[in-house]
Formats: sequence, C-alpha cells, structure tokens
Amino acid sequence: MEDAPSVDALNRDDVESVQTFLHFWDQHVSTWHPDKNCPPAGIHPSAQLFNTLQDTKKELAEMLNRLQHHTKCAPGYCEWKKKGSGEIFCRFGYPKTCRDHSELSKDPGRDFVELNTWRNDEILNSYNATFILGWRANIDFRPVISKDAVIAYVTKYASKGETTSSSYQDTLQKAISHLQDSDAAGVAYQKMLSSFAAERDISSQETCHILHSLPLVKSSCQYRNIYVAPDEASESVNFEASEKEQQGVLERYKTRPVGLKPELANASLL
Repeated sequence: MEDAPSVDALNRDDVESVQTFLHFWDQHVSTWHPDKNCPPAGIHPSAQLFNTLQDTKKELAEMLNRLQHHTKCAPGYCEWKKKGSGEIFCRFGYPKTCRDHSELSKDPGRDFVELNTWRNDEILNSYNATFILGWRANIDFRPVISKDAVIAYVTKYASKGETTSSSYQDTLQKAISHLQDSDAAGVAYQKMLSSFAAERDISSQETCHILHSLPLVKSSCQYRNIYVAPDEASESVNFEASEKEQQGVLERYKTRPVGLKPELANASLL
C-alpha cells in the first residue's frame, strides 16, 4: 500500500520502529466489532440493490456478523489434533484473545509473528472497512510481516492435495437416489460402475491449469522412452558421422566403445 512502512526496515527490537508500523496498520486493519449484538444481514450483502446501500456502521456490523465470523470448527477443515497429546485445536487459532492494543506477536501454535490488532470479538476475522463495504462478501485483510510466512502460505496452497474420493457406499447411495421404483437392483450397480469409469476427482489447481492451457508438470530434465527388447530398433543420431542409424538400444549398449572410453565400462544402461 502507498506510504506503508517497509517490512524490510521493520526492527521488532526497536520500540519506535514497531510503533510506526502499528500506527499505520491500525488505520487499515481491524478486528474491532462496532456492534457484536447486531443481527446478521437478512439477505446476503452481495445481493442487496446498489441504491439501497448506506455504508453505515450498522451495515458494517450486519455484514461482519454474516460474513467475517469463524463460527464453527469442523474436522478435516480447521479442526486438527496435536500429535502426542491428542488435543483438538483450530489451525487458524480461534477463538483469539481479546486485547485493548495492537502488537506484533506470535500466537500459541503459530510459526510466524503476526499483526494482532486490538480486538473485542474472539471469532472475528481481520478486515478493512472500505474493502469489505465495497466487496460485499468475505475478505480477510492483513499486512505481510514475514517473507517466510508468504513462502509457507503459497507452498501450502500450491501443494494442496485433491479432495478425498467418495467411498463405495456414498457412490452407491447416490446411484440409488436416482433410481425409479421400477428399476432393477442391478441398475444401481451399473450406475455406480459407470461413475467410476467416467469420473475422477480433479483439484482446483488442475482445473486452473487446464483452462489456461498450462502444462501440469514442469521438469528441468528431458526424458526419452526407450525399448530394451532385442528385436526393437530405435532410430538415433550418430553425431560423429552426422547420420541416422537404426540400432536397438540394448544392442547399442552392448557394443559401446569401452576400449576407447574406459569410463563407459561401468556405465549402466540407465
């Protein structure tokens, strides 16, 4: 952001440097709820007509209670179990500690220092009032404190696995739900087998690459398929003689010039 203090110049051991950083971001990042008891917006804020918007604190409070609350932890999403103790915890760190001042600190179980702004709501996501009133939907907002945190964030999403496949039982139940009363039981199994043959799980990352015609795999190595069957000839180029030759890869390996190049004696076919 314009005029934002440089993260590279931030010295967490210097009080003045930290206070300058906090003073700037306190104007843009908030975890302070203007009215926690305000009922959530009756209809989704993005569905409201433009000419009805007032951009008041009441609208902001309704939106926060509708969009910006971490209302429920669920297994497989944010509810994790600590190794050893078996303790259940939220990987996003909710509920968070309320505080009457902002600070740079590391929450329990977190790997990096974060900006923890003054807070009066334990489950409120950080937000920027201007952005969320304009976007009319969930949008978290906070500054980057650590380059390592950015690398970890990007790496996590780039390497995120695909959604777990449906079980046989779930797939069969889905097939049964589309049957007519007159259909034979075997039809359900046909539908289930058809779904296995015609469908597969696909991640959002793979979908994005396909839509943008991007390669799914990049490698710094070049690969060549070879046939090692004795009767299979593979066309290759003899660079010394500047000509092509038809010779089986296995045969070519056996006749390699070990006398001229002793280092080839211990070279494997691979």
